[in-house]
Amino acid sequence: MGVDKVVAVLDGEAVKAVPVVRALGEAGIKVHLISFEILSPAGASRWCRRHTRMRRFDPRRVRALMEKHGIHLLLPLEDATIAAIHAGPDIWDGVTIIQPEARDLARFRDKAETIRLAGTREVPIPETVIPADLDEAEAALRSWRRFPVVIKPRISSGSRGIRIAGDAETALGDYRRVHRDYPLPLLQEFIPPGGRALGVEFLFYRGREIAVFAHERLRQFPVGGGPSTYCRGCGDESVIAMGRRMMSDLEYSGFAMVEFREHPGSGTLCLMEVNPRPWGSIALPRAAGVDFVVAAVKVFSGDAQQEKVIGFPREAARFHMRWLLPADFLNLLTDGARPFGARMRELFRRYPDTVYQILNRRDPLPAVVMTLKMLAGAMNPRFLMRNLLRR
Repeated sequence: MGVDKVVAVLDGEAVKAVPVVRALGEAGIKVHLISFEILSPAGASRWCRRHTRMRRFDPRRVRALMEKHGIHLLLPLEDATIAAIHAGPDIWDGVTIIQPEARDLARFRDKAETIRLAGTREVPIPETVIPADLDEAEAALRSWRRFPVVIKPRISSGSRGIRIAGDAETALGDYRRVHRDYPLPLLQEFIPPGGRALGVEFLFYRGREIAVFAHERLRQFPVGGGPSTYCRGCGDESVIAMGRRMMSDLEYSGFAMVEFREHPGSGTLCLMEVNPRPWGSIALPRAAGVDFVVAAVKVFSGDAQQEKVIGFPREAARFHMRWLLPADFLNLLTDGARPFGARMRELFRRYPDTVYQILNRRDPLPAVVMTLKMLAGAMNPRFLMRNLLRR
């Protein structure tokens, strides 16, 4: 079977859609992008052949568009869209979808289930309480031994809903507020800053590992916890092995990123979460020679050659990725733990061997649309809370 030459990509408003569209287009694969917001940086890319905007994800309309244009391969980028696709499986008969099975999506979207799985695989985790009801959560907070404590939604994206409380009284109030939007969040030990933040990325197909990469997060926004704004490749075999241990024997298909934090005192790597979807820094492994997006299209299209494992690049740590505007700019503007002068020098210094999330001389229009989106969002408090402050 040959590789599909046309792919429908959903969630075109997402920042990660820009490197995804570029990877496909540069490989000669046509992209029909579907966005759920008016302004889509990826929709302005030179590699986007067709762009459709919808107010919301409408499975029947997406399927009709695919039938009209003869598209048989679908790539969703966000958890909520993947979950919605699984909610109506009959609609997608005859369509190949690059995503995990429903059981795996449910296991990794729910952080409580992820923590339970880690416990069966001897993967270290922070001290965690999974409360069965509000009374149990409040009792656990009143007896919590070491503050701060992290209040973490069982299901959310990025850092949305996460609160860090320094004492029991604050924690009780924060827990009730988070509980209103994200029922019965977890309680988890706070891993103090100073250790590494690491991610191990995988592409699997029917349980076979097709590609692997690892990166270290150097900066993020919000500063206290959020998507990478500046990161670099990582060749630490121990963290890659731990990521494999977490994913082994699952018969998993699709993208996954296993996130770890290193405790600065003990050096222990603790599992934070597993994201069962394409990740924000997906441009980084491609710059280092591991093109997850094109590999996924090939293997899900039945290309037998792509079922061979892509070798891990020896010089992975030489490559960097930066999401300059607005995220890294905001990190450097708001990180009060570092001197202002040092942050400004960091903002304007030259970055060798760096791929930029949005900025690209050969494909400049996504940066223009991103700037317009920032300006429009600056006048919308709801946009600022959701997309910048991750609330």
